[in-house]
Amino acid sequence: MTGTDPVPGEPPPGTPTKDEKFTAQLAWVLNVFVPVLAPILLWRLQAKGSRFVEHHAKTSSNHALTVMVYFLIVCVVIGGALWAVLTVLDPTDKEGELTLFVVALSVVCGVWLLILLALGVFSLVLHVVALVKISAGEWYRPPMCWRFVK
Repeated sequence: MTGTDPVPGEPPPGTPTKDEKFTAQLAWVLNVFVPVLAPILLWRLQAKGSRFVEHHAKTSSNHALTVMVYFLIVCVVIGGALWAVLTVLDPTDKEGELTLFVVALSVVCGVWLLILLALGVFSLVLHVVALVKISAGEWYRPPMCWRFVK
C-alpha cells in the first residue's frame, strides 16, 4: 500500500464526503425557494473550507442569477411586443379593431406565459440534474449559465 492509496472505508482523496454532498445538494434545493441568497449563506456558514460545497453554492447562485436575467430579457421583449400591439392596434378607433386588439393581446400574453413556463421547467430540470450529479460526487455546472459569483 502506497501513501496515495485510499484508506479502506474512506473515500479516495479529492472525493467529496457525504456531508459535503448533502450540503451541496441543500444549496441547490434552497436555491429554488430563496434564490441566490440561500446558497451563498449556506456556503459562508456551513462549508468550512470545502471547495466542493463552495463550487456548488456559487454555481447554484449563478444559475439563479442567469435565470433572472433570462426572465428580464423575456419580459423586455414581450413588453416591446405588447407596446407595439397597443400602439398599432388602438382599440378606440373602430368596433372591428377591438376584436383584433383582444386577439393580438391574448396571443402575445399567451406566448409570454408559455416562454416563462418553459424557462421555469428547464430551470427545475437543471436543479434535478444537479442533485443527481452531486450525489455522484461530480462538479456540475449547468449549461447556458453565466458566472456572476466567482
